[in-house]
Amino acid sequence: MKLKLLLLLFIFTILNVSAQCPNNNTFHSNVSPTIGTTLTVNCIKSGEYITSNVITGHTYKFSLCDTNSGDDTVLTLLTDTGTSISFDDDFCAPYSEITWVANFTGIVRCCLTIIHV
Repeated sequence: MKLKLLLLLFIFTILNVSAQCPNNNTFHSNVSPTIGTTLTVNCIKSGEYITSNVITGHTYKFSLCDTNSGDDTVLTLLTDTGTSISFDDDFCAPYSEITWVANFTGIVRCCLTIIHV
Protein backbone atom coordinates (compact mmCIF):
# COMPACT_ATOMS: atom_id res chain seq x y z
CA MET A 1 0.00 0.00 0.00
CA LYS A 2 1.37 3.39 -0.92
CA LEU A 3 1.24 6.25 1.52
CA LYS A 4 -0.41 9.26 0.04
CA LEU A 5 0.46 12.50 1.75
CA LEU A 6 -0.70 15.90 0.73
CA LEU A 7 1.06 18.77 2.41
CA LEU A 8 -0.65 22.04 1.74
CA LEU A 9 1.61 24.93 2.54
CA PHE A 10 -0.51 27.99 3.27
CA ILE A 11 1.30 31.26 2.77
CA PHE A 12 0.45 34.09 5.14
CA THR A 13 3.70 36.05 5.27
CA ILE A 14 5.61 36.70 2.08
CA LEU A 15 9.24 37.75 1.49
CA ASN A 16 10.91 38.76 -1.76
CA VAL A 17 12.89 35.73 -2.94
CA SER A 18 13.29 34.65 -6.53
CA ALA A 19 15.32 31.46 -6.91
CA GLN A 20 15.28 27.75 -6.19
CA CYS A 21 15.96 27.13 -2.48
CA PRO A 22 19.56 26.29 -1.63
CA ASN A 23 20.49 24.25 1.44
CA ASN A 24 20.81 27.23 3.80
CA ASN A 25 17.24 28.16 4.61
CA THR A 26 15.30 28.49 7.87
CA PHE A 27 13.60 25.52 9.53
CA HIS A 28 9.83 25.95 9.99
CA SER A 29 8.50 22.64 11.34
CA ASN A 30 8.60 18.86 11.12
CA VAL A 31 5.68 16.67 10.08
CA SER A 32 5.25 12.94 10.63
CA PRO A 33 2.58 11.65 8.25
CA THR A 34 0.70 8.40 8.70
CA ILE A 35 -0.90 6.29 5.97
CA GLY A 36 -3.77 8.08 4.24
CA THR A 37 -3.34 11.43 5.98
CA THR A 38 -3.34 14.95 4.66
CA LEU A 39 -1.33 17.42 6.67
CA THR A 40 -1.45 21.20 6.45
CA VAL A 41 1.44 23.45 7.40
CA ASN A 42 0.38 27.02 8.14
CA CYS A 43 2.28 30.31 8.08
CA ILE A 44 5.33 29.14 6.16
CA LYS A 45 7.34 31.99 4.64
CA SER A 46 9.45 32.17 1.53
CA GLY A 47 12.87 30.70 2.29
CA GLU A 48 11.58 28.41 5.03
CA TYR A 49 11.35 24.63 4.85
CA ILE A 50 9.52 21.80 6.54
CA THR A 51 10.99 18.39 7.22
CA SER A 52 9.06 15.17 6.80
CA ASN A 53 9.79 11.59 7.69
CA VAL A 54 9.49 9.37 4.59
CA ILE A 55 9.47 5.62 3.99
CA THR A 56 10.88 3.85 0.91
CA GLY A 57 8.22 3.07 -1.72
CA HIS A 58 5.55 5.42 -0.39
CA THR A 59 4.18 8.33 -2.41
CA TYR A 60 4.31 11.88 -1.02
CA LYS A 61 2.72 15.02 -2.44
CA PHE A 62 3.84 18.51 -1.46
CA SER A 63 1.35 20.99 -2.88
CA LEU A 64 0.46 24.67 -2.92
CA CYS A 65 -2.26 24.21 -5.54
CA ASP A 66 -5.16 25.00 -3.18
CA THR A 67 -3.63 28.01 -1.42
CA ASN A 68 -4.80 30.86 -3.69
CA SER A 69 -2.19 33.24 -2.23
CA GLY A 70 -1.85 35.27 -5.42
CA ASP A 71 1.93 34.82 -5.67
CA ASP A 72 4.05 32.63 -7.94
CA THR A 73 5.55 29.77 -5.92
CA VAL A 74 8.44 27.33 -6.30
CA LEU A 75 8.95 24.14 -4.28
CA THR A 76 12.29 22.38 -3.83
CA LEU A 77 12.55 18.91 -2.30
CA LEU A 78 15.91 18.04 -0.73
CA THR A 79 17.40 15.24 1.32
CA ASP A 80 18.16 16.19 4.91
CA THR A 81 21.79 16.72 3.86
CA GLY A 82 20.83 19.11 1.07
CA THR A 83 20.95 16.93 -2.06
CA SER A 84 18.28 17.99 -4.55
CA ILE A 85 15.51 15.43 -5.11
CA SER A 86 12.92 17.36 -7.07
CA PHE A 87 11.91 20.89 -8.04
CA ASP A 88 8.70 22.43 -9.36
CA ASP A 89 7.66 25.86 -10.57
CA ASP A 90 4.07 26.29 -11.74
CA PHE A 91 2.61 22.74 -11.80
CA CYS A 92 -0.78 24.38 -11.28
CA ALA A 93 0.32 27.85 -12.38
CA PRO A 94 1.23 29.97 -10.61
CA TYR A 95 1.43 27.44 -7.75
CA SER A 96 3.71 24.44 -7.37
CA GLU A 97 3.36 20.76 -6.55
CA ILE A 98 5.78 17.85 -6.18
CA THR A 99 4.65 14.21 -6.16
CA TRP A 100 7.50 11.89 -5.25
CA VAL A 101 7.91 8.17 -4.52
CA ALA A 102 10.49 7.84 -1.74
CA ASN A 103 13.57 5.88 -2.77
CA PHE A 104 14.92 5.87 0.80
CA THR A 105 13.67 5.92 4.39
CA GLY A 106 14.67 9.05 6.24
CA ILE A 107 13.98 12.78 6.27
CA VAL A 108 13.31 15.19 3.41
CA ARG A 109 13.12 18.98 3.35
CA CYS A 110 10.50 20.83 1.31
CA CYS A 111 11.48 24.44 0.79
CA LEU A 112 9.20 27.24 -0.38
CA THR A 113 10.23 30.15 -2.59
CA ILE A 114 7.82 32.93 -3.56
CA ILE A 115 8.44 34.97 -6.67
CA HIS A 116 6.76 38.36 -6.79
CA VAL A 117 5.67 39.14 -10.32
